[in-house]
Amino acid sequence: LEKNRGSLLITAEEGDLKGEAKDAKNVLLQPANTDWFVESKVTFSRAPSEIDQQGGLLAYQDDDNFVKLVYDRANRGFQGTGNYFELVVEREGSQYPAATFEADGLMDWDKSIVFRLEKKGSRYTAYYSKDGNEFELLGSTDAVLADVQVGLFAVDGSPASRDRGRFAFREPQRDASEPPFEMSCDYFNIRSRGQKLP
Repeated sequence: LEKNRGSLLITAEEGDLKGEAKDAKNVLLQPANTDWFVESKVTFSRAPSEIDQQGGLLAYQDDDNFVKLVYDRANRGFQGTGNYFELVVEREGSQYPAATFEADGLMDWDKSIVFRLEKKGSRYTAYYSKDGNEFELLGSTDAVLADVQVGLFAVDGSPASRDRGRFAFREPQRDASEPPFEMSCDYFNIRSRGQKLP
Protein backbone atom coordinates (compact mmCIF):
# COMPACT_ATOMS: atom_id res chain seq x y z
CA LEU A 1 0.00 0.00 0.00
CA GLU A 2 3.00 2.32 0.39
CA LYS A 3 4.82 2.07 -2.96
CA ASN A 4 2.01 3.53 -5.11
CA ARG A 5 -0.16 5.72 -2.89
CA GLY A 6 -3.84 5.06 -3.52
CA SER A 7 -3.17 1.64 -5.07
CA LEU A 8 -2.78 -1.90 -3.83
CA LEU A 9 0.46 -3.37 -5.20
CA ILE A 10 0.82 -7.16 -5.53
CA THR A 11 4.26 -8.60 -6.28
CA ALA A 12 3.85 -11.98 -7.97
CA GLU A 13 5.62 -14.92 -6.34
CA GLU A 14 6.28 -18.44 -7.55
CA GLY A 15 3.10 -20.50 -7.33
CA ASP A 16 -0.18 -21.13 -9.13
CA LEU A 17 -3.66 -22.63 -8.87
CA LYS A 18 -3.31 -24.53 -12.15
CA GLY A 19 -3.88 -28.28 -12.12
CA GLU A 20 -1.93 -29.94 -9.34
CA ALA A 21 -0.23 -26.69 -8.31
CA LYS A 22 -1.91 -25.43 -5.14
CA ASP A 23 0.73 -23.01 -3.96
CA ALA A 24 -0.50 -19.60 -5.18
CA LYS A 25 0.26 -16.70 -2.90
CA ASN A 26 -1.20 -13.17 -2.90
CA VAL A 27 -4.78 -14.22 -3.61
CA LEU A 28 -7.20 -11.66 -2.11
CA LEU A 29 -10.86 -12.74 -1.98
CA GLN A 30 -14.21 -11.71 -0.55
CA PRO A 31 -17.58 -13.55 -0.48
CA ALA A 32 -19.74 -12.95 -3.58
CA ASN A 33 -22.61 -15.43 -3.68
CA THR A 34 -25.11 -13.40 -5.71
CA ASP A 35 -25.11 -12.32 -9.34
CA TRP A 36 -22.67 -9.45 -9.75
CA PHE A 37 -20.35 -7.28 -11.82
CA VAL A 38 -16.72 -6.91 -10.74
CA GLU A 39 -14.55 -4.22 -12.26
CA SER A 40 -10.94 -3.29 -11.54
CA LYS A 41 -8.29 -1.12 -13.13
CA VAL A 42 -4.96 -2.92 -12.92
CA THR A 43 -1.52 -1.75 -14.03
CA PHE A 44 1.32 -4.18 -14.63
CA SER A 45 4.98 -3.28 -14.08
CA ARG A 46 5.91 -5.10 -17.29
CA ALA A 47 4.66 -7.74 -19.69
CA PRO A 48 4.59 -11.31 -18.37
CA SER A 49 7.72 -13.14 -19.49
CA GLU A 50 7.25 -16.75 -18.31
CA ILE A 51 4.53 -19.28 -19.07
CA ASP A 52 1.69 -18.93 -16.49
CA GLN A 53 2.95 -15.60 -15.13
CA GLN A 54 -0.32 -13.66 -14.74
CA GLY A 55 -2.56 -11.31 -12.84
CA GLY A 56 -6.20 -10.31 -12.83
CA LEU A 57 -9.61 -11.23 -11.42
CA LEU A 58 -10.59 -14.53 -9.84
CA ALA A 59 -14.02 -16.06 -9.09
CA TYR A 60 -13.12 -18.90 -6.73
CA GLN A 61 -14.80 -21.93 -5.17
CA ASP A 62 -11.61 -23.82 -4.26
CA ASP A 63 -8.20 -24.62 -5.73
CA ASP A 64 -9.76 -27.02 -8.27
CA ASN A 65 -12.80 -24.97 -9.34
CA PHE A 66 -12.64 -21.34 -10.43
CA VAL A 67 -12.94 -18.83 -13.26
CA LYS A 68 -10.30 -16.17 -13.90
CA LEU A 69 -9.87 -13.17 -16.18
CA VAL A 70 -6.16 -12.53 -16.58
CA TYR A 71 -3.31 -10.91 -18.47
CA ASP A 72 -0.86 -13.78 -18.85
CA ARG A 73 1.84 -15.50 -20.87
CA ALA A 74 0.65 -18.76 -22.36
CA ASN A 75 1.35 -21.28 -25.08
CA ARG A 76 -1.77 -21.61 -27.23
CA GLY A 77 -0.80 -24.22 -29.83
CA PHE A 78 -1.09 -22.80 -33.33
CA GLN A 79 -1.49 -19.30 -31.87
CA GLY A 80 1.95 -19.73 -30.37
CA THR A 81 3.43 -18.41 -27.16
CA GLY A 82 2.46 -14.87 -26.33
CA ASN A 83 0.81 -12.53 -23.90
CA TYR A 84 -2.96 -12.74 -23.79
CA PHE A 85 -6.11 -11.60 -22.08
CA GLU A 86 -7.80 -14.86 -21.16
CA LEU A 87 -11.00 -16.09 -19.60
CA VAL A 88 -9.94 -19.38 -18.04
CA VAL A 89 -11.97 -22.08 -16.30
CA GLU A 90 -10.74 -24.82 -14.01
CA ARG A 91 -13.14 -27.68 -13.21
CA GLU A 92 -12.12 -30.49 -10.88
CA GLY A 93 -8.45 -29.61 -11.38
CA SER A 94 -8.56 -29.48 -15.19
CA GLN A 95 -7.94 -26.03 -16.69
CA TYR A 96 -8.77 -24.68 -20.14
CA PRO A 97 -9.10 -21.27 -21.82
CA ALA A 98 -12.70 -20.30 -22.66
CA ALA A 99 -11.68 -17.12 -24.54
CA THR A 100 -8.34 -15.67 -25.63
CA PHE A 101 -7.21 -12.34 -27.10
CA GLU A 102 -3.60 -11.60 -28.06
CA ALA A 103 -2.77 -8.54 -25.95
CA ASP A 104 0.72 -7.51 -27.07
CA GLY A 105 -0.46 -4.82 -29.48
CA LEU A 106 -2.84 -3.33 -26.93
CA MET A 107 -0.45 -3.40 -23.98
CA ASP A 108 2.85 -2.42 -25.62
CA TRP A 109 2.79 1.27 -24.67
CA ASP A 110 0.74 1.27 -21.46
CA LYS A 111 0.43 -1.72 -19.15
CA SER A 112 -2.92 -0.60 -17.67
CA ILE A 113 -6.21 -2.35 -18.37
CA VAL A 114 -9.70 -2.35 -16.88
CA PHE A 115 -11.07 -5.85 -16.41
CA ARG A 116 -14.78 -6.53 -15.90
CA LEU A 117 -16.21 -9.92 -14.97
CA GLU A 118 -19.95 -10.51 -14.80
CA LYS A 119 -21.67 -13.44 -13.08
CA LYS A 120 -25.27 -14.30 -13.91
CA GLY A 121 -26.24 -17.69 -12.55
CA SER A 122 -23.59 -20.08 -13.84
CA ARG A 123 -22.67 -17.77 -16.74
CA TYR A 124 -19.44 -15.75 -16.47
CA THR A 125 -18.77 -13.03 -19.06
CA ALA A 126 -15.46 -11.19 -19.39
CA TYR A 127 -14.71 -7.73 -20.79
CA TYR A 128 -11.66 -5.49 -21.05
CA SER A 129 -11.14 -1.78 -21.70
CA LYS A 130 -8.20 0.59 -22.09
CA ASP A 131 -10.13 3.66 -20.93
CA GLY A 132 -12.78 2.27 -18.58
CA ASN A 133 -15.58 3.57 -20.80
CA GLU A 134 -15.64 1.46 -23.96
CA PHE A 135 -15.51 -2.25 -23.15
CA GLU A 136 -14.70 -5.11 -25.52
CA LEU A 137 -16.28 -8.51 -25.00
CA LEU A 138 -13.64 -11.19 -24.45
CA GLY A 139 -16.02 -14.11 -24.09
CA SER A 140 -18.37 -16.12 -21.85
CA THR A 141 -18.35 -19.50 -20.20
CA ASP A 142 -20.49 -21.61 -17.89
CA ALA A 143 -19.16 -22.78 -14.56
CA VAL A 144 -21.11 -23.99 -11.54
CA LEU A 145 -19.25 -22.72 -8.49
CA ALA A 146 -20.45 -23.03 -4.88
CA ASP A 147 -19.79 -20.50 -2.12
CA VAL A 148 -18.15 -18.16 -4.63
CA GLN A 149 -15.51 -15.67 -3.56
CA VAL A 150 -14.14 -13.04 -5.91
CA GLY A 151 -11.00 -10.93 -5.87
CA LEU A 152 -7.54 -10.20 -7.22
CA PHE A 153 -4.39 -12.24 -7.64
CA ALA A 154 -0.98 -12.23 -9.31
CA VAL A 155 1.37 -15.21 -9.62
CA ASP A 156 4.64 -16.14 -11.32
CA GLY A 157 3.43 -19.65 -12.14
CA SER A 158 4.59 -22.98 -10.83
CA PRO A 159 7.46 -24.91 -12.44
CA ALA A 160 5.65 -28.18 -11.64
CA SER A 161 2.49 -27.28 -13.60
CA ARG A 162 4.42 -25.44 -16.33
CA ASP A 163 6.46 -28.53 -17.19
CA ARG A 164 3.57 -31.02 -17.19
CA GLY A 165 1.93 -32.44 -20.27
CA ARG A 166 2.98 -34.28 -23.40
CA PHE A 167 3.60 -31.08 -25.31
CA ALA A 168 5.08 -29.03 -22.48
CA PHE A 169 6.69 -25.87 -23.78
CA ARG A 170 9.89 -24.72 -22.16
CA GLU A 171 11.09 -21.16 -22.50
CA PRO A 172 14.62 -20.03 -21.63
CA GLN A 173 15.30 -19.46 -17.96
CA ARG A 174 14.34 -15.99 -16.80
CA ASP A 175 17.17 -13.55 -16.28
CA ALA A 176 17.66 -13.18 -12.53
CA SER A 177 18.17 -9.44 -12.99
CA GLU A 178 14.70 -9.02 -14.53
CA PRO A 179 12.45 -6.89 -12.31
CA PRO A 180 9.60 -8.65 -10.51
CA PHE A 181 6.20 -8.95 -12.14
CA GLU A 182 3.91 -6.60 -10.22
CA MET A 183 0.25 -5.67 -10.49
CA SER A 184 -1.17 -2.54 -8.91
CA CYS A 185 -4.90 -2.08 -8.47
CA ASP A 186 -6.38 1.43 -8.61
CA TYR A 187 -9.84 0.23 -7.61
CA PHE A 188 -11.88 -2.93 -7.15
CA ASN A 189 -15.65 -2.49 -7.42
CA ILE A 190 -18.16 -5.26 -6.90
CA ARG A 191 -21.83 -4.52 -7.46
CA SER A 192 -24.86 -6.75 -7.26
CA ARG A 193 -26.70 -7.50 -10.49
CA GLY A 194 -29.47 -5.08 -9.51
CA GLN A 195 -27.17 -2.04 -9.55
CA LYS A 196 -26.53 -0.22 -12.82
CA LEU A 197 -22.94 0.16 -14.00
CA PRO A 198 -21.88 3.57 -15.35
